[in-house]
Formats: sequence, C-alpha cells, structure tokens
Amino acid sequence: MTGRTLLLLVFAAAAAIGLAVLLIPSPILPKPSDAWEIVAADAWLVGTPEAPFAYAGGDAVRSVDATATLDFDSDDGAGSLLARITLPEDQDAALPFDAVPGEEILLRAPLAAADLMTDSPIWGNTGISESRLPQTYALLAGSVIFDVTIGARSVTEIATGFWSVADALRREDGSIGQQGLIFSPLLREKTGFSDPSRQELTVLLYDNSGGESPPVLLHVVFSSVTIAQRPEAPAS
Repeated sequence: MTGRTLLLLVFAAAAAIGLAVLLIPSPILPKPSDAWEIVAADAWLVGTPEAPFAYAGGDAVRSVDATATLDFDSDDGAGSLLARITLPEDQDAALPFDAVPGEEILLRAPLAAADLMTDSPIWGNTGISESRLPQTYALLAGSVIFDVTIGARSVTEIATGFWSVADALRREDGSIGQQGLIFSPLLREKTGFSDPSRQELTVLLYDNSGGESPPVLLHVVFSSVTIAQRPEAPAS
C-alpha cells in the first residue's frame, strides 16, 4: 500500500466518522417551564355571617375537608382555580347558597392574565381587596367570578370572589395576631401580622350586592400549599 493510498483511506475514514456524528440525533432539551401548578390542603372554614374573619380564631375557625388546585400557563395567559369543600356535619351556622351540613361545595373559576397579580402586597391599607384583613405579600392573587355547584343537587350559582397565595396570616390556633395582639381592622397599622416562612391559599366569596365591604358568603383558608411547578427565572 502506497503512502498516497493510505492517506486517502485516512481521509475517507474521517469523513465517515464526521457523517455518523452529524446523523446522531441531538438531544431534545426540555422547554423552560412557564406555568404555575399549585395544590393546597389542610383547610379551615373561617368565620360566621356576623364575623366572617374570626380574628381571634376559636370555634369560629373550623377544620374542613377541602382541597384546591390552581394552574396557570403564562404562555397561554389562562388557567383555572378549582376548590372542593365538604361542609362539616355539625355545622350550625348559616351556610351560603342554601347548602346543608355535609354537602360538598365545588368552586370553579377561570384565570386570565389581565386579572392576575404577582409578587404584590395585598389587603390592609394597600387598597387591594380586603381592608378588613392585615397586609400580606402575595405570590399570586386575583379577583374572579366563581361558578358554585352545591352537592348532588347540581345547583349552580355565580359569586364574585378573591383568592391569594400569600404569606400566612393564620397561626396554629386559627387566629391572626402578633406578640399577644389580635388583629383588628380598626388598627391604623395593619402590617407585621404575616409569616413569610409559610404560605396560605385564601378563597373569599362575596354577596353580589356589592358595596365597599360586601358580605362574605364563604371564607376558606388552606394552610398547606405545595408549589408543584412555577415559571423558571430567565437565565442571567
């Protein structure tokens, strides 16, 4: 074999290897997530018709069998909030929508980008939603219209509402307070009551009669919040 023939064989082998490398499919890298997926549990049914916020906790804050899921796709600008609440059998307070103890209330609400707030202070003196609750910091929040289905009767109502995934306000006993002070909406200073180490999902349904402080039909706080997925921060 001459030197020229050997050189040609070397070039041919190199070309074959290069072609093989080009034909190997490149790995498909996953697209960065731009969606929220949140699951919430360990719920409290809060308040009575006369005292819907039950700042001192006690018997007016009751454990309830309930779960909630929230999903939102930033690319599509749409999502949904779904909550299932089974009312306690021993519930003796007036219940919304003529529900009876033991019935399930199903809440559904579409979420739109135009109505979604992110990384925002809410409540208190912020002018956002409830001045009857202390200020907290919301990861996500928004005003919605809920479709409400009650039990096997499939009675569907529509109610305005507000929801938030925010720094927790409720302590282990269900109260809202700090350093021995129970919150009151009459306080001039409405900050300092939230716990940034924990998050809660709060759902509020209102009477559609309107007004500056509309009657609260349903107030549910989910004390266990799991963020299964969240939008990835852009690479720096």
